[in-house]
Amino acid sequence: MQELLSISENNYDLARFNSDWEEVRSCIKTEGLDGIELVFGNDSCGTVQPKNLVKSVHLPIWPGWTKTWREPGVGSPRR
Repeated sequence: MQELLSISENNYDLARFNSDWEEVRSCIKTEGLDGIELVFGNDSCGTVQPKNLVKSVHLPIWPGWTKTWREPGVGSPRR
């Protein structure tokens, strides 16, 4: 089981890390976590997360994950 920091890419969450994904990476390392669970929502700001930081994606409302589940190639890939 991985231990993840659940964070969205909205400005409110990123402001806690000075809007710097490298500060998020530093926090994860300091706390001994494996990465982040990225939360998507309507208030996402479209920033680019550093490679290998996102370990999981949380789709907060059921229409988001059911469409992804039922239609491979839409949103996150099914594995």
